[in-house]
Amino acid sequence: YILENELESKVKPILQIHDELLYEVEDDFAEDFGESAMRILEEVGTLLNLNVPLKVHLNIGNKLSELK
Repeated sequence: YILENELESKVKPILQIHDELLYEVEDDFAEDFGESAMRILEEVGTLLNLNVPLKVHLNIGNKLSELK
């Protein structure tokens, strides 16, 4: 998604821990990226024919401590 839409200057993957993904995103694009990322992650289950729904939560903040 990031590469296909040439968003490398706006979105940078920072960290993946187990089932958590952390991105650095430009302020004016955070909401749009968050909505797109949630949709993509929720649809992965359908694409993989999983019978278990994938629940996705989104937190947006300026510091990691704001995301807890």
